[in-house]
Amino acid sequence: MSCRCQTLLLTLVLAAGCRTAPVQLPPAPLRVIIPDHYKAQVKELLESGVRTFSFRFEDIQWVDQPTYPGRDAVFAPSLAARFADSEPDADVFFLDLYRMGSFRAEWLTELVTHPSGAFSDLEERFRPAFHAAGRLGEGASAGVYAVPWSAQFNALYYRSDLVPEPPKTLSELVTACERAADHGIPRSVRYCLLLDWESVHNDLYPLLWSVGSGDSGKLATEVVTSLLADLALGMGKELRPGFLLLPPARAMPEVGQAVHRRFAHGEAVMMVSWSNRYRFMRDEQSRDGGTMPPTGLAPLPSVTPGARWSNLGAWGWIVPRAPEKASAAAKERHDLAIRFVAELSSREAAAFFADRFGLIPARRDVPVPAELAPALAPELHAALDGRPTGNGSFQFRDRTSDEFVHVFLRDALKDVLTCPAPPRVARVASRVEVSGECRRYLNECLESGSGATEDSCLRIAIGRRLQAADREIDAVHGHAPVSRPAP
Repeated sequence: MSCRCQTLLLTLVLAAGCRTAPVQLPPAPLRVIIPDHYKAQVKELLESGVRTFSFRFEDIQWVDQPTYPGRDAVFAPSLAARFADSEPDADVFFLDLYRMGSFRAEWLTELVTHPSGAFSDLEERFRPAFHAAGRLGEGASAGVYAVPWSAQFNALYYRSDLVPEPPKTLSELVTACERAADHGIPRSVRYCLLLDWESVHNDLYPLLWSVGSGDSGKLATEVVTSLLADLALGMGKELRPGFLLLPPARAMPEVGQAVHRRFAHGEAVMMVSWSNRYRFMRDEQSRDGGTMPPTGLAPLPSVTPGARWSNLGAWGWIVPRAPEKASAAAKERHDLAIRFVAELSSREAAAFFADRFGLIPARRDVPVPAELAPALAPELHAALDGRPTGNGSFQFRDRTSDEFVHVFLRDALKDVLTCPAPPRVARVASRVEVSGECRRYLNECLESGSGATEDSCLRIAIGRRLQAADREIDAVHGHAPVSRPAP
């Protein structure tokens, strides 16, 4: 046998007797879908050193959450395509938890009962109203499918130096502003109350809930019509010379773009905005060399004495359910996803966000930020902790996930609030999607020869516009959203 053949034979024998292990490829990075503007906060957390994390920011494949302006109803179905029986193409999602109502439990991982035990203490460790936002199902069969990350809500901001006690009803709100004007208000104060025009459907929901309406009932009731007529007539109404109850309709699009900045600069006695705006305002004023005016936060006032509500704004983490026939690699990625969510929602992480960004943590075992705690009304503290709010008159609640309802409600509210304005102003307001139907109903009433006053015609026109919204909402209620337990 030649030397060359001997060498080849020896090589084959050694290769057969000493098989090398298969090459171990590194696992693919976790794929996390999240709104772009939240990535910077997560990056700060992972690089903060507040605890040991299993992941570096650059280890994650970050995917910008898709947006569907004005049509969130397609959001859940679009995600459902990622939750098929095959291995999902995303491991973790971060989203506004009001959308959970349109999800199906079988798409997601039930967290409390997960074998890792990472979330077995969700009931004890998280604030009840915000923990409930991550539940799906009915009664004892309801499961937890999301971990809340923050506990924000819309609240009534008020100048505590001008308003000793926050108002509990809308009439008390007007009275408080009139008294403040009588006692003397700074020259910079131009408005009694500011609302975010683009978020009017969010901010008015709690007022509609207080009269048993809103997304769970009919809009075209006498009490809702009266409420919206009063608000419409309040646009631009002077309480004192140069001091308006609300901005005029023609100014609402511009004024409403950044109400928190206007409030922080002293332009209003009160405003409705989200609780996490407090730190934004304080930091912006500090950067500009100014200071925040004395400020308190309270529940939104109700229409009549009685129940008061605030709209939840909880964001949180969800993990798709692992397919039953998942590959070993997919199972490993699923376990990594659970670990990722557990670490980012840990007590240390929640404390970091409370301190760094002024967010009220969804966890009960992390205190409210030091600068915000004194500003919160006692009812807010009690509701956050799940304690009775005195007579049980204040609760957190979240709007449903049916975005078509919100679109119809938003458009109707904007139309109604600009109804008393002349056509020229209505055209200016058309930049914010005002249809002008209410104004048309008003003109028909005034021109009918019935002798009805402008005020009574306004209420008739508003009622007709709300009836139209009710019909639109009823038309899309062919299938009910997945039910979620009340907080």
